[in-house]
Amino acid sequence: MHDSLPAKPEAKPKPWGLWATLGFSVLVFVAFILIQTLVLTAFLSYQMAQNPSADLMLLIRDLSTNGFVLSISTIASAPLCVALIVLFIKLRKRLSVKSYLGIRPPSRRELITWCLITIFVITIVDLLKSLVDRPLVPNYVSEIYESALFLPALYLALIVMAPVFEEVFFRGFMFQGIKHSALGNLGAIGLPAIVWAIIHLQYAWYDIAGIFVFGVVLGYAQLKTKCIYVPIAMHALNNLLAVLQVSLKF
Repeated sequence: MHDSLPAKPEAKPKPWGLWATLGFSVLVFVAFILIQTLVLTAFLSYQMAQNPSADLMLLIRDLSTNGFVLSISTIASAPLCVALIVLFIKLRKRLSVKSYLGIRPPSRRELITWCLITIFVITIVDLLKSLVDRPLVPNYVSEIYESALFLPALYLALIVMAPVFEEVFFRGFMFQGIKHSALGNLGAIGLPAIVWAIIHLQYAWYDIAGIFVFGVVLGYAQLKTKCIYVPIAMHALNNLLAVLQVSLKF
C-alpha cells in the first residue's frame, strides 16, 4: 500500500482582488451620490413649494453649500454606505468583516501617537498656508458652518459620520483590496489618498493638496497599526479641530 500524500495547506483567504475592489467601490460611490441627491432633491422640492418663482439654479447652488443639507445628507448616507461595504465584504467567503477591515481595539499608545502625528501634520499644513497668505479655514467650511441651522447635526455629520464612512471605505475596503494586489502597500496608501482628495473639489487647490497629504498619513497609519479605529480617530480629530477653528470666526 502506498502512503497517502499529505494534504495541501489551505490557502489563506484574501480580500477581493483589485478589479473587484474598484468595481464595488464604484457601486458604493454611486450609492453615496444617489442618497445625497435624494436628500438635496427633497430640500429643493420644499424650497420650490415655498417659493415657486425662485431661480432653480440659484437654489441648487445655495443648497449645495448649505450646512444643514450637508448634515442631513451625510447622516443619511454614511450608515447606508457602510452597510453596503459590509455586504460586499460578506460576499467574500471565509473572511470576516473584523479581519477584513482591521476591527480591533487600538492600544492607548497607538491612539496617542497617531493623534499627535495628526496635530503635527495639521500644524505644518496651516503653517504653509499662512506663509503663502491663504486662509486657514477653507471658505467652504465657513459657509456650511454659517448655514448649519442645527449645529449638533453638523457636529455629528463631520466628526462622527463622515470619518467612519470615509475611513471604512478608503482606508478599510479599498486599502485591503489594493494592498493584496500587484500595487501593494504603496498603491494601498496612494490610490485611496488620490481619490479621497479628488472628491473634495469644492475646496481650493492648496486645501486639496493638504487633504492628499493627510490621506497618505491615514493610509500609513492603517498599514502600521492594522486597526481601522486609528485612522477613524485621526480623521475625527482633524474635523473636530477644523470645526473649532471655524467656530472662532462666528
